[in-house]
Amino acid sequence: ANSNNTEYKTMNIASNARRASRCLSQAKNHASFANVQKSTQSRRCISTLPSCLLPQTHPTSVVLPRRHQSSSSAPPHNHIHETLQEKRHSILTHALKRVHDEGWTDDAIASGTLDAGLPPSYIGQAVSSTSVFGCADLVAFFMDECNNNLRKELNTLASVPVGSGDNTNDTAAKIYKALQLRLSMTLPYVSSNRWHEGMAIGALPQNAYRTTQQLDDMATVVLEYALGKGNANAAQRA
Repeated sequence: ANSNNTEYKTMNIASNARRASRCLSQAKNHASFANVQKSTQSRRCISTLPSCLLPQTHPTSVVLPRRHQSSSSAPPHNHIHETLQEKRHSILTHALKRVHDEGWTDDAIASGTLDAGLPPSYIGQAVSSTSVFGCADLVAFFMDECNNNLRKELNTLASVPVGSGDNTNDTAAKIYKALQLRLSMTLPYVSSNRWHEGMAIGALPQNAYRTTQQLDDMATVVLEYALGKGNANAAQRA
C-alpha cells in the first residue's frame, strides 16, 4: 500500500511539473509575470497549478489616489450652515411683507416661504418658537433687521463732515435723530395696525429676554453714534 501511495504521489508531481512547464513556456512570451495574468489562456493554466508550484511573490499593495472632495460634491459644514441661514433670511424677509395682511403668524411664514421660491418643506426650518399670540422668531427677525439697518445709516451719517447735512456735534440732537430714524422703521406696521401685536409678542415671558437684548443693542448703536464708541461704553457702564 505504501508503495502504491508513493507511486501515485510521484506520478502526480510529474504531471504537475509537466503542466507547470507548459504554462511557464507561455509566460516567456510576456514581459513579466503580471502580463501573463492578462492572458486568458495563461490564467486558466496557472489557476490549475498547485500553490506549491506557483512563484512565491509578496502581494503589492495598490495605493489608490485619494479623491479630493470639491465644494460642489461635498460642501463643508459651515457652508451648509451659511446656505440654511441665507434661506431662512430670505423666508423671513418675504414673510415681513405678508405681516400687513396675515399678521405675525405662521401663515405669514408659509406665504413668505412660497414667495421666496422655496418648497413648503422649508416652512418649519425658518422658525422655532410660536404661540397662540404669533411667531416670536418673525418679530425678533424684524427687530434685528431694524438694528442692523440703523447701524448702517448712522455710520453713513457719522462719515459726513460736521456741520454739513444732518451731522452735528450736539449730542442731544444726535440721540433725537437716531431714535427718530429707528422708530420710523416701524411706521409701515403701525399704519397696518400690526405693530402693537408685534410688541405684545416680544413682551411675552418666554420672549422678554431676547427682546431686552435687542433693545440694549439698539441703545448701544444710538450711543455709539451720539458719543463715540469709547464714550458710549463708559456711559453704559455708568
